[in-house]
Amino acid sequence: SKDHIRRPMNAFMIFSKAHRAMVHERHPNQDNRTVSKILGEWWYALGAEEKQKYHDLAAK
Repeated sequence: SKDHIRRPMNAFMIFSKAHRAMVHERHPNQDNRTVSKILGEWWYALGAEEKQKYHDLAAK
């Protein structure tokens, strides 16, 4: 509905939004499910400092 308040994006969602197009570019024939798995792998491999940047954005 119009009055529904959307849940704020978490750190991984912000990371995914920023990198999804890049994954599609590198893997053009993959479906969205596979792209999400790749994004999850990238997120897991990300260093603590890099992840913290996304956690900081999510906290705003």
